[in-house]
Amino acid sequence: MKPKYILYLSMIFLFIGITQVATAQQGQGGSTQINLNQNQGLQIFYPDFSAVKKDSSFELHIHATNLSTGLYVNTTQVSCGIELFNITGGNILDTQLTPTNDDGEFFLFINGANFSELGFMAWKLYCEEAGIVGGTASGRLQVTATGETLNGSITSLNIFFILLFLLLIPLQLYGTKQLPKQNNRDEEGRIISINHLKYLRILIYGSLYFTIYGFLFYSGSVMEAYLINGGFGSLLIGLSSIMGYMSIPLIIITMFRLIENIVHDREIKRLLQRGIEFGEDGEKLL
Repeated sequence: MKPKYILYLSMIFLFIGITQVATAQQGQGGSTQINLNQNQGLQIFYPDFSAVKKDSSFELHIHATNLSTGLYVNTTQVSCGIELFNITGGNILDTQLTPTNDDGEFFLFINGANFSELGFMAWKLYCEEAGIVGGTASGRLQVTATGETLNGSITSLNIFFILLFLLLIPLQLYGTKQLPKQNNRDEEGRIISINHLKYLRILIYGSLYFTIYGFLFYSGSVMEAYLINGGFGSLLIGLSSIMGYMSIPLIIITMFRLIENIVHDREIKRLLQRGIEFGEDGEKLL
């Protein structure tokens, strides 16, 4: 077998292996394991607590079980609470959850004022049964403008659209440089025919404006939504807003210029057909 075919097959098997490992890791991360080897202790089950929308309130529900038996705890004998810490470790919330009538369930309405700043926070859930046994769960969450964090699919999609904008901008600039600005002329600079491609040049300039507008708005929205410090994203959105306000007069000016060129060229074409010549400045030659 030729070396290049061996290389191709090796790359295929390597890709398949990486895919299988990634799939296996995702499957392992989605389940909660109960340790039945311990004689005592409490297990806390809680929802996804990794991202919260800025200034957004929500109701948290958790469940607690006994590690040794796997059964839900009696809420009249067990108390549970939550602590929230800011990025410097300062405690901003420490309160008890309210038990429900269902076995092992506790809830708490968390006010959005606790999530007033963008960035990372730490949290800790704890349950205790009459000072005898207990259990904890902890982690960190991110306060974002959307209540979501970037994952693989969202990141890939955002990168695709940003790269698309960055590709379109130089292509449009290149197109405006390649298309003619004026009508066709001879060696002496006299107009000999109408070049309709110059109309396309005007339209590409208009589309370039809206491509830059789209790039600023989309990039700013992504930065403001997912980055901890969304100040630069807000700046880009502000610039795109200014361009948005200017777009209406720009469209009117572009259409007026396009119509003006068409009307003027029709007149030149009519006079050329009558044998009248035009100089470099577009004026009629006697």
